[in-house]
Amino acid sequence: MSRLRAHLHLFSGTGNTARAASMIRERLELAGYETGLTRMDQKPLPCEDSASLHVVLFPMYGFDAPTLVHRYLHKLAAPPGARAAILAVGGTEGEIPGNEGISLYRTSKLLRKRGFTVFHASLVSYPNNWVQFVSAPDEQSNARICRKADAEVERIADQLVKGTVSFKKQSGAMRLLFSFISFGYRHVGRRMLGKLFVADSRCNGCSRCARTCPMGTISMKKGVPSWNWSCAGCQRCINTCPREAIQSSTAKLLLQGIASLLPIWPAIWLGSALPLPSWAAWIAALAGYSIACLVLLPLTSRLVEAAEARPAVRRFVARGPSVRHRRYRGPSA
Repeated sequence: MSRLRAHLHLFSGTGNTARAASMIRERLELAGYETGLTRMDQKPLPCEDSASLHVVLFPMYGFDAPTLVHRYLHKLAAPPGARAAILAVGGTEGEIPGNEGISLYRTSKLLRKRGFTVFHASLVSYPNNWVQFVSAPDEQSNARICRKADAEVERIADQLVKGTVSFKKQSGAMRLLFSFISFGYRHVGRRMLGKLFVADSRCNGCSRCARTCPMGTISMKKGVPSWNWSCAGCQRCINTCPREAIQSSTAKLLLQGIASLLPIWPAIWLGSALPLPSWAAWIAALAGYSIACLVLLPLTSRLVEAAEARPAVRRFVARGPSVRHRRYRGPSA
C-alpha cells in the first residue's frame, strides 16, 4: 500500500514561517505521510511533486503574500485530485494577533485557478520582525508569543491531518480596503522601503546580506551592500546582520518624501492647462505625476548613493530609529 504524500511549499524571511513548517511537517509524518519541502526563494521553478496534499506557508508583507510567493504559485500545477492548505504568518508584539489582510483570499483564489481544491486557510502570529521601524519584542515577550503561536500551529497541523475545512470570514469592504493596501505595497511600498536600507560604519563587508537576500536585491559595491528596487520587505538583512550594521535611514525617507511631493503641483497645473474634459485632465495629471516620480526617485537614490562614498555622509545617512531597535531572528532562523 502506497503511503500518503504531502509537499510543503515554504518561504520564510527571518525564521517564523520555517518554524511553523517544521512543526507541520513533523505532525504529518507522525500521521503516516511521506513529506517533501520546497523553499520558494531557492528554487526558480515550482516542484512537480504528485503529492495529494500541498501546504503553502509564507509570511505576510503589506497584508498579502510576498511577491515571490505569487510568482512561484503562478507556475505551480496541481496534480489530479490534489488538495491545498494555506498558512500565513503575521507579526505581533503582544496579545493582539496580526491580521491576514488579503493574503488568504488571494492565495486561495490563485491555487484554485491552478487546479487545487483548497480546504484550509489559517493565520498564526509570531513575534514582529519589522525592525526597520519598530523594535522587536524583548526576549521574555518573544518566548511567550512563540509558545502561543506554536500551540496554534499544532492545532492547525491536527486539522490538516484530519482534513478539517476551515476558512476565515472577511467582509467585502475589508477585502477591498486590504486590496488597495496590498496593491500599493506590492508595486510601490516595498521598493521604496528597500531603498531606505543603508550599512553603517560597523559593516565589515562580509556580504551575508547579499548572499541570503531572497530577491537578489543586494549587491556589494566597494565592500558595502547596496539595495536595488526589487526588495520584498522580508527584513532578513536588517535582522540577521551579525554586526547589526544595517539601518533604516531617516535622511533617505525624507528625501524620498520630497521627491514624491515635488511633482504634485506641476502635475495639477498640467491637468488644468490641457484642453481636455475633467476626467481626462485628471488622468493626464496622474500620468504626469507618475512619470515625474519614476524619474526623480531613482535620480535621488543615485545621488545619495554616490554621496555615501564619503564616510562622513554615510554616517549621517545611516542615522535612524533602527539604530536603537532590537533585532529579531525567528526560532528556526
